[in-house]
Amino acid sequence: MFLKYFSVFGLAVAAGIYGHDSISLKLPEKVVTFSKPYTAASSQDIRDLDLSLRVILEPADLLKVTPGLYVSQHAGGGKAHQYFIRGFDGDHGTDIAFWFDGMPVNNVSHGHGQGYTDMHFIIPELVNRVEMKKGPYFSEYGDFATAGAVHLHTHQPRESFLSLQTGMFHTYRALGLVAGSEEAFSPTIAAEVYRTDAYFDNPDDMERYNLFMRSNIWRHGEASLGLTLMGYGSGWNGSGQIPLRAVEDGSLSRYGSVDPTEGGNSQRHSASLRFDNQGERDYFQATAYLINYRLALYSNFTFFAGDSEHGDQIEQNDRRLVAGFHAGYGFENTAFGMLWRTRMGVESRNDIIHNELGQSVRRKRFTEDVNSDVRQGSFGVYAQEEVEPLPWLRLIAGIRADYYGFDVTDRLEERDPDAPKTSGVQQASIFSPKASAVISPMQNWQLYLNFGEGFHSNDARGIVLGNDPVTPLSKARGYEFGTRTRLWDRLDLAAALWRLALESELVWVGDEGVTEPRGETRRIGADLEARVSILPWLWLDGDITLADAVFTENPGNAQAVALAPTLAATGGIAVSHPSGFFGSLRLAHLGDRPATEDESITADGFAIVNLGVGYRRGNWEVHADVANLFDTEWSEVQFVNESQLPGETGPVEDIHFVPGTPFQVVGGVKLYF
Repeated sequence: MFLKYFSVFGLAVAAGIYGHDSISLKLPEKVVTFSKPYTAASSQDIRDLDLSLRVILEPADLLKVTPGLYVSQHAGGGKAHQYFIRGFDGDHGTDIAFWFDGMPVNNVSHGHGQGYTDMHFIIPELVNRVEMKKGPYFSEYGDFATAGAVHLHTHQPRESFLSLQTGMFHTYRALGLVAGSEEAFSPTIAAEVYRTDAYFDNPDDMERYNLFMRSNIWRHGEASLGLTLMGYGSGWNGSGQIPLRAVEDGSLSRYGSVDPTEGGNSQRHSASLRFDNQGERDYFQATAYLINYRLALYSNFTFFAGDSEHGDQIEQNDRRLVAGFHAGYGFENTAFGMLWRTRMGVESRNDIIHNELGQSVRRKRFTEDVNSDVRQGSFGVYAQEEVEPLPWLRLIAGIRADYYGFDVTDRLEERDPDAPKTSGVQQASIFSPKASAVISPMQNWQLYLNFGEGFHSNDARGIVLGNDPVTPLSKARGYEFGTRTRLWDRLDLAAALWRLALESELVWVGDEGVTEPRGETRRIGADLEARVSILPWLWLDGDITLADAVFTENPGNAQAVALAPTLAATGGIAVSHPSGFFGSLRLAHLGDRPATEDESITADGFAIVNLGVGYRRGNWEVHADVANLFDTEWSEVQFVNESQLPGETGPVEDIHFVPGTPFQVVGGVKLYF
């Protein structure tokens, strides 16, 4: 089945290279439609061929197919991942926007960190396209889309199946999917149950449940109205970030834990309505959504540095209701002998949030340090015009306008009437121009020039402060020059040079309940990508991202942006043989990077290899995925901070890390019906 996708993939690339607006193909099992050419060299769609051949052990692995984006687990279990892209240690999502089928995933004014993005509510088998937009050059994306935006799209499965998996560290997964159709009231339903102890001495005891239902409830010609319902819940123990000194002196195992009661639980439930109407020369699309979300998170970063009696564990709670919509309309026509494409859209989002923070012991809270109600609303509009004045030239100009309102009620403010105000109301707006030029010197070669401004919002609690409030909306300005080409009908190459300036990295530090100014930064870098078809069923690919990130307000003295990635690379080989064998062997590398602004401490890089193999015959399939094939010792994340262990007389500055997975095998069977 994979062989036919290869020819489709080749035509998709050709659509981008040769300038076709779209290509539609009718296959025995599905219809595949490819979109118009790329607007930037570093942006692309990763489709189901690539996704099906990768090692996907959890939802966040879907993001690892994107060149230049590395994803790591911040502390084990069900906590949101950490995202690295283009010189950003984006923490849990501050400078990269995530969307899933028209719904935003980043959480504004979150109890643990601005833009907190948890992907565990996604069932990976439902996703068939990952849309990557690097840089702030795209009018349809607003908040958090400074380094880029990632939009995951699901599809209409053509086959029902039952999948059972098991593996090392008491890992089990069951997934059942009943494939509906695009006709009205023929729903697709999926249910997933997952658990694992992971590889830590203190078992994760991670349990995750996902439900998914989608159905068209009305259809007429090319117009349709669809309803999607999703439910997610999980609970876990966390290993935490452990100090390097304790591992080196032998007092703590590399996979041990200082505070074994870390962890948390999370739930997310959503409903969305999507209307689509595709005409011959125009389209209209609208999505409305409602999301109910909650998180209880228990963390201990400093152990006994702040409270030698009870310890420094904190409890963070975030509860919210999110309602929003967005609609887009586009059409094309011919005027003055030129082809014009017009796109415009509007979106709105409203969050009703309750945040809490307090000290706890073994998940029992005994102080109340934050208790805030936040109402945050936003409204954005955008418009974009694309014209082809010459057969070898495309020009794109866009503008985006966003308005934000922030309303914070600090329920602890009355404790000290003389303290600076921590409740209040603020508003802010921002305009973000975009411009691109695409030049085609030859039929199979394109050059891209991109300019754009974007922004990320900051936490509402920092914006309304009576003393030293933070900037509501931090502007980013980016430039890019890139190229793409296709040679000999089998080799695809892309390269981009880029620069991105962020006027303020002021962020809310949810772990402490305070605002921390980070200052203005500048990032420059390069992206390189290559993909080659050796045989009709054999591919090689590789990509490298180089970046340099510095604070501009203190040049020459402690100016490095701590933990910003300087080198990220991935590559591998993929096989999809007509006999039914398929698989991939992949390398992921993250280079050494400064762990402190003065670069006195280095966060060590790593290189790991993952393997996935499988075989399908008729209506059954077997597969096995191997993480960290060579059992490399590596660290998922590393931080520098002070902590105090039992027996120490005072806080000690040290690297604190989460160990990466050792050698792990997960195998499974899949039955189609």
